[in-house]
Amino acid sequence: PSVYGRAIDTAPPSRSRHTLKMRLIACLWLPLFVQSQNVTIKGLWSQWHKITFDFIGPYTEEQAAPSPFATYRLTVTFTHSGSDGETSYDVPGFFAADGNAAHTGATGGNVWRCHFSPPHVGMYHYRVAFLTGDGIILDPSLAGESAGYMDGLEGDFVVGYSNKTGRDARAMGLLQYVDERYLWLAGSEEYFLKIG
Repeated sequence: PSVYGRAIDTAPPSRSRHTLKMRLIACLWLPLFVQSQNVTIKGLWSQWHKITFDFIGPYTEEQAAPSPFATYRLTVTFTHSGSDGETSYDVPGFFAADGNAAHTGATGGNVWRCHFSPPHVGMYHYRVAFLTGDGIILDPSLAGESAGYMDGLEGDFVVGYSNKTGRDARAMGLLQYVDERYLWLAGSEEYFLKIG
């Protein structure tokens, strides 16, 4: 048979090495896929762009006792492997109610959020630590105990170069203080002068 003048191979696929390899790879990746059901990643996976990680955690309210802001600590460690070794970034997360509270006015929910702006292109590995304990957010030295849910969740993602140009300065990097009079853009290493 043919579609639009092209012949279609209707023979059943053979059990070649390639087919077996693909099945093996699918079986190995299945646990990672199932585990990733607890996280939603949004944003452009580009250097210097904001990437948002939303995790499904315990349902709570802003005014709950004990307070979700004092008894839980969400930290996501992002590790980049590059030519000059591994670089890790510990990024704090926060309780985000229903994940859209700015528009819904929600004061309760089960979404916990973390934002990350990757400074390097390439492969990143992330690992989530979601801990609980009295006053754990106030004292980083407190070990706390696992709060379950996304604690221990791990995954990988790849970051590419930014395609932004012109007035969209995201390709130039984040503003940084460098002990000088002016801030500079970490990506382009140019000073930022605000005019007007």
